[in-house]
Amino acid sequence: MAYSAYIYNNALVALTSFVFFYSAGKKISLLVTQSTKSYASMSKKTKMEFHFRNNSTIHAVLVTALCIFVLIWDRKELSDPLWGVSWKAEAITAITLGYLLADFVYLLRSNSSTTDAYWSSMCHHLLTMSVYLNITVFGCFSYISLIRLTAEMSTPFVNMRWVLDVCGMKLSKIFVYNGWLMVLTFFCCRILVMPYGYYVVLILRHTEGFRRLGVLALCMVPAALIDLMNLYWFSRMIKGLLKYLDLQKRM
Repeated sequence: MAYSAYIYNNALVALTSFVFFYSAGKKISLLVTQSTKSYASMSKKTKMEFHFRNNSTIHAVLVTALCIFVLIWDRKELSDPLWGVSWKAEAITAITLGYLLADFVYLLRSNSSTTDAYWSSMCHHLLTMSVYLNITVFGCFSYISLIRLTAEMSTPFVNMRWVLDVCGMKLSKIFVYNGWLMVLTFFCCRILVMPYGYYVVLILRHTEGFRRLGVLALCMVPAALIDLMNLYWFSRMIKGLLKYLDLQKRM
């Protein structure tokens, strides 16, 4: 009975998140942006991606704040990195699962020419959903999932960079400042924390908790693939940064 309630609660949170990001998220985006001159002149393709990114930013801000709060206040409940139980942590994971599913459906309704980096986004969403689905169903890796979800701190800056670009502000100071913040947060929250997650699993590999995982330990495979994607994206950011610094020297 307790496990059924656990599944029901997580499913309800995920469904609510899906409905919000699939419908209300776009309406909020329209309400905020449709009166601006830049939005009015955008193509249908650009407007669609604009809504995708607004949804992404809303999710990122919400989840990052919740993750930091839970990591601070639920330290006792999450003392076991593999099987620590916190309903707040499970709810955050379910929110992310619902958002990813909503964004995935958006992508399915579009096509490869509608949004930039279409296939990388599809691949990223499938890999991430496969991990978070197991977490919300079986209750494992809650602590590690919260650590990894703090990576969303960099997402608003990634999205803002795109927004500033399409609004013709690529040469503005705010574009440069946002770029520095994007690289810094991406490095600190996505790259720097990578070794910690693997270290935690490594030191617990001979424990009863790890043996209890069984086939669920395979969740680390898609997680590792996501890390490889993050390393690739970060390498592109560094190339862009070096190109900018080189340009500044020549000026």
